[in-house]
Amino acid sequence: MIILGIDPGVKCCGWAVYQDGSLVRVGLARGAWWLPTVADIPQGPAFNIVAIECPYVYHGAKARPNDIVALGRVVGACAQKFRAHTDDLILVRPMTWKGSAKKERSHIGILAKLSQAEASEIPTKPKGLVHNAIDAVGIAQWAVEYVTATRPERGALESRIL
Repeated sequence: MIILGIDPGVKCCGWAVYQDGSLVRVGLARGAWWLPTVADIPQGPAFNIVAIECPYVYHGAKARPNDIVALGRVVGACAQKFRAHTDDLILVRPMTWKGSAKKERSHIGILAKLSQAEASEIPTKPKGLVHNAIDAVGIAQWAVEYVTATRPERGALESRIL
C-alpha cells in the first residue's frame, strides 16, 4: 500500500510517501504562490490513499480567516491534482491526526516512530520550513495507522473529511 501525506501551505507544502508501512520519500514543495507550490508536489505512479490536512477553525483559535481561505484553495488544488491517481482521498483535520499536542510535542512523537534510515530522509533545510515535512510524515503515519486499524474496503474512505 502506498500512502501520500500532505501538509498544505500557500508557499510551502510538506509531503511524505509511505510504502508498505515504511517512509520512502519526504520533501518540501515550494512556489511563489499556491498553484506553483501544489504543482511542485511530486506525483507518483498511483497512491492507494492520499491524506491531506484540511484547515479547520477551532473555537478560540487565533487563525486569521483569510489564511484559512488560502489554505482551503491549496487543499482543493491538491485534491484535484491527486484525485485521478488515488483509490481514496482523505481530508483530515489537525485535531484528528495529531490531537491537541503543540507542534514541538507532536514532532517528538512523529520522529520517535521513524527508523534512523527513515529519519535521514527528512530535509534539514531550510530550517524554518522543515516542520512542514515533519507534519506531512505525521499525516501519512496517521493514515497508515488508520487504515491498518479500520481495514476499509477499496473506496470506503473516498473523499471523507475526518
